[in-house]
Amino acid sequence: VIIIDIDEASLAHFGPWPWPRERMQQISERLQEEGAALQVYDLVFADSKEGDPALATTLARNEATISQVFAIHGGQVQQGQLTGAMPWAHCPAVFPSTNYYLGNAPDFAALPAGHITPDLTADGSVRAQPAFICHHDKAYPALFLTAAMRASGSLQQAQLQAGKGLLGAAWQLEGIAFSEQNIALH
Repeated sequence: VIIIDIDEASLAHFGPWPWPRERMQQISERLQEEGAALQVYDLVFADSKEGDPALATTLARNEATISQVFAIHGGQVQQGQLTGAMPWAHCPAVFPSTNYYLGNAPDFAALPAGHITPDLTADGSVRAQPAFICHHDKAYPALFLTAAMRASGSLQQAQLQAGKGLLGAAWQLEGIAFSEQNIALH
């Protein structure tokens, strides 16, 4: 696992955030050279910018998963395109539902995405993240689930099942089998 953290030293060296698409493309290429089998970006490419087509092509070639955000605690933005809905008939009512989101620019529509939506507590802290969020009766998985399903090759086969037994979880995601891979988290 390779984690790239954009910290103060990175910003001092490479310049202020957001970095140009060309820099993100260089990062993706370097991760590929280092052997990353799957790249996971905790970033939303919401605004169309110069270099989007080239970056999207590079990310697709390098098995990248990108992020999107839903507004489940206020906010009324509807920007960008959502991707990555599960191929389920409907979204189970046990998950939060919203009409608002921050998706990615059109050039990134072919890339798999997972949400990075925080579940805020009354004191404003983030202590959890919903596994799925419903939008127009489609279930969108969290970024970590999308990455796990891609790593296991089960992105389209995973199924949500009601839990079994008195001490079992209320819901279980079945159909994910992991193999050893190099995964880069960004």
